[in-house]
Amino acid sequence: MRIASVQCDVAFGDWKSNLKFAQHQLQELARLGVELAIFPECSLTGYCVDSPEHATAICLTDAERAAMFTELQATVDASNIASIVGYASLEDGNRYNVATLFAPGETPRTYRKAHLPFLGFDRYATPGGQLEVFEFRGVRIGVMICFDMRPPECARTLALRGADLLAIPTNWPEGAENSAEHGVFVRAAENKVFVASANRVGTENGVRFIGLSKIVGPSGQLLCTAEDTAVTLIHDIDPEIARQKRTVIRVGEYEYETLGARRPELYSPR
Repeated sequence: MRIASVQCDVAFGDWKSNLKFAQHQLQELARLGVELAIFPECSLTGYCVDSPEHATAICLTDAERAAMFTELQATVDASNIASIVGYASLEDGNRYNVATLFAPGETPRTYRKAHLPFLGFDRYATPGGQLEVFEFRGVRIGVMICFDMRPPECARTLALRGADLLAIPTNWPEGAENSAEHGVFVRAAENKVFVASANRVGTENGVRFIGLSKIVGPSGQLLCTAEDTAVTLIHDIDPEIARQKRTVIRVGEYEYETLGARRPELYSPR
């Protein structure tokens, strides 16, 4: 499968403009044979707010979310390309940090960020309650949002549930370089999965985003990387590579199981 991480700037609080940008990108990427495009965290709405009221103001309402779903699904269907898009969402009085997978001819599938840092919109959001693995064209996709990557249990759980690819929309600002430069490699190698991060660039309400999006292979090898400017990373991935959890260095002498060597009975905190 050919995937893309779209590293871009975002128009704060202007979901319609951001949606038009995403639609244009999908049409262009489809012409390049891309089957799945990943956009940054909150790429439709923006993220940097400083009060509950400000957080609510940028959220998509039920009506706005329905309109966005209709428009983006139409683009996905017409272009025959899937997309993971992030946004702030107001649902039943709760604010969520959300990423939705839109796939051609399929019902959109949504993940709500489960691990929330004390930062931006997440200070005022409600954590999601499920970790999701979605299948598209034979590839099992585990969706995580930014800080979800920090607790290792999140990626490990998705890997144990069969994820071939961890798709990670992010909003990494200055100070998050460790996640961008090291964390993605660790999560890929320790779970033997592909990892694709899609971060933002530019400045929003005084916060500068660092870019550094990456696509990483199941052995922790760098497949492609970005710097701090708007760019789209494109790479082909083979899910069968991620499903081979046994590593063989020297046949019969140096081999190990990435997941099979686990001892869950030892892992209680007490």
